[in-house]
Amino acid sequence: MKAFLLLIAFLLIQCCCLYGQNEIHVWQKVDIELRAGKEYENPYSEVDVWVDLKGPGFDRRCYGFWDGNNIWRIRVMATGPGKWSWSSGSNQDDDGLDGKSGSFQANEWSETDKQCNPLRRGMIRHTTNGHAFEYKDGTPMFWLADTWWSCMTQRYAWYDDEVRRKVGTPDAGFKDYVRFRKAQGFNGCMVVAAFPNWDAENSAWGGSNWEDEAGNRAFLGPATSPDLNRINPAYFQSMDKKVDHLNANGFIPFIETARRDIASYWKSGFGWPESYARYIRYIWFRYQGNIVINSPIHLDGMALSGEEWNQAANIIKDRYDWAPFGHQASANPPGSNADPNGSTLNAFGHTDQAKWLTFHSVGNCRNHELFPRLTDAFFRRNYVPCLNNEPYYDGLMWGDTAKLGTDEAAYYCRVALYGSVLSGALAGHVYGANHIWDGDIDMPKAFLVQSAFQMQHILKFLFSEGMKYQELLPIKELLIPNQTANEDKNMGWAYCMRTSDQSLFLLYFEKKCRNATLRGARPNSTYTIRWFDTIDGKWESTQEVLSDEEGKITLPDFPGRVSISERDWAVKLNEIRRDIRP
Repeated sequence: MKAFLLLIAFLLIQCCCLYGQNEIHVWQKVDIELRAGKEYENPYSEVDVWVDLKGPGFDRRCYGFWDGNNIWRIRVMATGPGKWSWSSGSNQDDDGLDGKSGSFQANEWSETDKQCNPLRRGMIRHTTNGHAFEYKDGTPMFWLADTWWSCMTQRYAWYDDEVRRKVGTPDAGFKDYVRFRKAQGFNGCMVVAAFPNWDAENSAWGGSNWEDEAGNRAFLGPATSPDLNRINPAYFQSMDKKVDHLNANGFIPFIETARRDIASYWKSGFGWPESYARYIRYIWFRYQGNIVINSPIHLDGMALSGEEWNQAANIIKDRYDWAPFGHQASANPPGSNADPNGSTLNAFGHTDQAKWLTFHSVGNCRNHELFPRLTDAFFRRNYVPCLNNEPYYDGLMWGDTAKLGTDEAAYYCRVALYGSVLSGALAGHVYGANHIWDGDIDMPKAFLVQSAFQMQHILKFLFSEGMKYQELLPIKELLIPNQTANEDKNMGWAYCMRTSDQSLFLLYFEKKCRNATLRGARPNSTYTIRWFDTIDGKWESTQEVLSDEEGKITLPDFPGRVSISERDWAVKLNEIRRDIRP
């Protein structure tokens, strides 16, 4: 009898640990674990599990995922302080999954805590005007990310220890790269969750080393022909560590489920769109307790039509009422130097067609001819934010001869950054460099190139007037001339953003731009003009300029007293007074 009572007491303690009240903070992942009472032939495809989560101002159904053996998890978060409760259910008659319940108390972070990690301010969301990002508490947020497509594999080594390994050497690992980029002002990265499309030669994108550190692949079955209806949770358990580490350091990963070259194999043998929707669901539900950006596909080439991709991705919105915690979603769009029209708007349509999409992206064209696609998306009705998520890569040499780490390559990266932002990409920007994107043996040296360090200067430029940058509108036509003919498609263009009240202008001039006239200022007003050095992030001395009765300003020569720019420059004009002139 005594032994029986001790067993009951032990079980009660275990239940309290699993379902009882635990103190956590808002926006912190809560991992609810359920253990099925039945066995399933394919748990991944047969079982849907969920909890109905209730808390202050919140009442939503949140879905979970299979995590191996008889374990299911539902990952949630508290969106506000207070008492939260949940009750579970499934599409099966299973006592281990149905009818469980629990609660937890969520506490607010201190301001000091928030300063240590801005993700404690909450999920990112659109600003009121729909053109930029902010944290849930209203703090402005510019997402500056690096391109780490392969970082969830062994190519970016995970070490459980906290030893600091020197970046630039082969010993450096995932944690070292996060620390290094964080010090340079980055707060995000682009990743592909898994590369299931293996080929017989183990080469190129289908090749080797796409496993995790333990040799796990994302799907079961032979490497050359994976069974895409059978997930391998062990691979994603490794990925969990990296996603958690990114969030712990204030980084928001943009997680794309797979690369488009899996499309024909997937569609031909695994039941499109349901099977692919199931995989999207698995990734999105697995990381809904983290602050991430979701994406249904890495679409650097169409492979299937936008309608076909939407068929799969829209299921997540229509059937599961995604996203309960406000996660953002977009995709890497197709494009090339020969066809610079690549954007999510062109590939998938606007949010009425791509119901899953919450902001637009452009990418995969390596020159400035891509930027008008940002302006097009910026002014689309029912505004959503925009960014360039795969621009020029330092040293890639696709259409140019700029070698990795050179001044020329760094210049092209700055054109991609400032040209994109001043064309309407107020939500953020993604940097890239050759060898970093695929994590090859030359990756260590690529992390040290100068262009990555220069990216952070956009924050000083953009935030120099506080949150007012969110009010800017891209109107490059206010500069005359704004396009000087040049064979190099990263030279000769100028860019202009202006607030609707005409009090603030931000400009950017590539190399080989001519001295310009600025229109659209307030008539008969005095403006200060400051040149911003995009290389070292320093402001030049302030001058005053006058607008005429038509609101035109003749801009002074570029620094160095030259009428044709010898390098790129950013510029800020502020109205300081309106003059009364005879």
